[in-house]
Amino acid sequence: MKPANSTLERLFRAARRRGPEPAAPLPARLASRILAAWRQESRSDPWPWLVLILRRALYGAALVMVVCLVWSYADRSVPDPDVALANYEAQDEAELDSLL
Repeated sequence: MKPANSTLERLFRAARRRGPEPAAPLPARLASRILAAWRQESRSDPWPWLVLILRRALYGAALVMVVCLVWSYADRSVPDPDVALANYEAQDEAELDSLL
């Protein structure tokens, strides 16, 4: 195990002594081609449209949720007679069962 470690340490020391090599300058023609391709890609990028559609869908879903909440609270102000009768009968049966 020690020889492998010492070999690795020697490799690290050699890399530190050598240092990073300076990169060659990019030819102007290649740089302009890269920038032109990058600009062209950003024009045809479909992600902004998708983000716009998803954002509008989120707003629409939130609006539907708010409308449903308001509607459900508006219905609570007027009790349903069938439900009130069923509740009354259930309470009446529960009182009769406790007496027996």
